[in-house]
Amino acid sequence: FLSAVDPTTRVLVRDTVTIAGRPAYELVLAPRSGTTLVADVVVAVDSETGVPLRVQVLSRDSGTPAIDVGFSSVDFSVPSAESFAFTPPPGSTVTEVDSPAGLFLPSGGRDSNDENNTEAPPAEDHGASTRVVGEGWDSVAIIDLGSGTEGKSGIDMVKRLGTRVQGSWGAGTLVSTTLVNVLLTDDNRLLIGSVPEAGLEAAATR
Repeated sequence: FLSAVDPTTRVLVRDTVTIAGRPAYELVLAPRSGTTLVADVVVAVDSETGVPLRVQVLSRDSGTPAIDVGFSSVDFSVPSAESFAFTPPPGSTVTEVDSPAGLFLPSGGRDSNDENNTEAPPAEDHGASTRVVGEGWDSVAIIDLGSGTEGKSGIDMVKRLGTRVQGSWGAGTLVSTTLVNVLLTDDNRLLIGSVPEAGLEAAATR
């Protein structure tokens, strides 16, 4: 893992901290890029078990983590068998399979030829496609939304929350956060990346 991130990321180890009452060391992933919105990703790893106990993502604009997810308490002891006891509710049907894979059939575990299968047919493909430009932390995902209506509520939210912008690439709506910027162009493309507005606009010309 560490060798894979080395071209784009500096990896540092900081002093021991205490997370959820346990000693942990902090693994810091620092982007080599000088333009990404991300300053550091800090992973607190349990010193005894190697289990990540907390993940923080810091932006260049603030010393306060934009994302901070971790355990407040943790117990690595083996749970008792009673913890996994299950009593089916009245009127329910229990289906047994030979392996867990049987629970993840494309049809949701049901035979697609079953006349009682009321699962809705797959949504039609309206031509949406995704490509990525740039490298490492400066990567920008460009989603060509096509002519479909899938995700329309999300598009409407971008239009409500964003600010109108324009340039040589065209015009659209920009939503800015401390970690991620989103640009919805008037020609129905959605650009997402942890880069400044200029980075999205440059990607929009490609």
